[in-house]
Amino acid sequence: MKRITALAVIFALVVILSGCGHKISREDAQSVVDPFFAALKEYDREAMSGYLTEFPDNTGYVYVDDIFNDEAYVKLYRQLYSSITYSIKSTNGTHVVLEVSMPNIHALYTDISARIMSLTLMDETLRDKLEENSENAVVLLQETMLSIASKDPEQIEKMTQEYTLTLQKKNGTYQIATDDEVRKLLTGNLFLAKSTTVESMNSTAAE
Repeated sequence: MKRITALAVIFALVVILSGCGHKISREDAQSVVDPFFAALKEYDREAMSGYLTEFPDNTGYVYVDDIFNDEAYVKLYRQLYSSITYSIKSTNGTHVVLEVSMPNIHALYTDISARIMSLTLMDETLRDKLEENSENAVVLLQETMLSIASKDPEQIEKMTQEYTLTLQKKNGTYQIATDDEVRKLLTGNLFLAKSTTVESMNSTAAE
């Protein structure tokens, strides 16, 4: 009798615990992912904010430029993102794995940065101009990237990769957690070059 009772308790616990971890369905994932991407293709910050736990900015990061909100970056994304395609590969608990094809803004940024660095080695006037104010280099980068996007978008590398979004339910609706995966997705991986935080810099300096 005691054995039967013990087994019944174990069974009840298994049932209870198995129900604790909420699993999102593909349909529920689609209900938030589809309108979010519709907004991303237009880089509509207000619309995207309705599907994110918060819209990111450069608070806490060491860079003077805000790759999420500066008007030059917004224009760049709006110029290029209409070509984005995506598909849901799988759902696992509250995680949704997406395969996304989009412009590789990180690669563009790296390429332009290298070109500007090369030019400064040959042009002393340009080097002095960039060294007198860190914002001058930022503006030059932004304007060059935007010019390429406007005049020769086919020059910009395309990439296809997976992003894992984490969904959270709030007031009966799903939102996408604003984490580093979202920051990479919003910026065509440019976040990879802009992810250093003040906290991490201070931590490194203290070692």
